Amino acid sequence: MSLEPQQILIGTQSPIKIDSKIAGVIELNTDKYNEGLNKLQEIAQTDWILYLKDNETIIQCDEYIPNLLINNEIYGFQVLQDDVILKEPRLWNKKSNKVIFKNPVFEKPNVEPTKMLDIIIYQQATTDPTALKRLDLWKNKMPLSIDAAYYKAFAALSARNFIEFKRIIAHYLFNLAKSDIPSVMARYYLALVQGVVENNTSEAIKNIVICLAENPLMAEFWCLLGDIFVKAEKFEEAIEFYENGMILGSRRLNSDFWPMHISKYESYPKEMIDKCKKALGSAETYSNV
Repeated sequence: MSLEPQQILIGTQSPIKIDSKIAGVIELNTDKYNEGLNKLQEIAQTDWILYLKDNETIIQCDEYIPNLLINNEIYGFQVLQDDVILKEPRLWNKKSNKVIFKNPVFEKPNVEPTKMLDIIIYQQATTDPTALKRLDLWKNKMPLSIDAAYYKAFAALSARNFIEFKRIIAHYLFNLAKSDIPSVMARYYLALVQGVVENNTSEAIKNIVICLAENPLMAEFWCLLGDIFVKAEKFEEAIEFYENGMILGSRRLNSDFWPMHISKYESYPKEMIDKCKKALGSAETYSNV
């Protein structure tokens, strides 16, 4: 990126070969990643911090970073994971912004970006067999932490333990001080489980409507509403929701702070509209016969 780092600081669990480019190394405790990352910030002698993980590569950079450093913004990068783009703070001035990593597991800065950049990081998928065990330790040590509950719920969802997901996410949503992007996305996944897995149409619709009220430009929300109506075999209504997703989703800016499931903005709703039309055609043929 035509940017020469003034310092390279590394947090690691494994011994590494030290060379002259590396200014400092901190050993990371698997149960307290955040402590090691915060120590790296403490020993940094530069005002600005650029944070990258070992499984990440910058694949697009339309911004010339040195030009950004005249402001004291907390800059967000777009993190590409398969078909999903997440928005995360990755570049900040540590003297002007009190940024600390708050989570011992799934480490996360305590702030959100103030400005999104057109910079994309590709994050290669990794598996951590100890993550679930460390999540349990975190939740046991901090039973009142809603962050611990949030990640524990999504670990249950990944394991397709839908009952446990619903139980924990209900606790998370009940204890929230205010609505924010993670809480809206949590409600979105709750609606997905209710509507698509359990066929509980009425409860699913209640939750996804709350999500749409927060951000009607999220194609993901419209597509899920379509999926719920497909499950209920109401294909005409489903088509309208998929079309809404494409129309309103096309007006959404990449520079917002919401995550993005790329296929939900065109290819997925088009595919589902075709399936709905075929289902309607089959039903009409059957009715005529």
